[in-house]
Amino acid sequence: MGVPKDGTQDEGRRKGRLFIATTNRGKLRELMMLLQGQPFCVVAPDELGIVLDYEETSDDIREVAFEKALYAYRKTGLPSLAEDTALEVDALGGLPGARAKTFFGEDIPDAERWRGLLRLLQGVPFEGRTARFRCAMAVAFSEHEVLIAEGVLDGFIATEPHGEGG
Repeated sequence: MGVPKDGTQDEGRRKGRLFIATTNRGKLRELMMLLQGQPFCVVAPDELGIVLDYEETSDDIREVAFEKALYAYRKTGLPSLAEDTALEVDALGGLPGARAKTFFGEDIPDAERWRGLLRLLQGVPFEGRTARFRCAMAVAFSEHEVLIAEGVLDGFIATEPHGEGG
């Protein structure tokens, strides 16, 4: 990930490094793909032998991303990127929100979470299934320099699962 495939570390020495503060393998893969070709070397927690045991205590995704990036910076000494996402479904009063991953219970597979969401929306017509993903990203460059960005993607919750992952 942070080390070139040919085994040399020259690229990593020439480029700066950016630590990705996540233990979610899918999210890590996605971020690494998006950051490919950038003028820095992406570093994953397992490359440094680091365990991220940050506990999310807020429902504010900007605050979670900020705190997680700062936590990772303090732990690694590297510029650190963190992300948090909320799924807001209007028919459910904005739920599941920032707790989408644990809304239906801890360690529930994605497919089961999607089935649970569809059950809650049973009987709601398509036009009433408005929802949005809200995502916040933060990069901590130092204790006093943390950049935060937020984006929103509006859409609808389908009436049945489609594609891969729901």
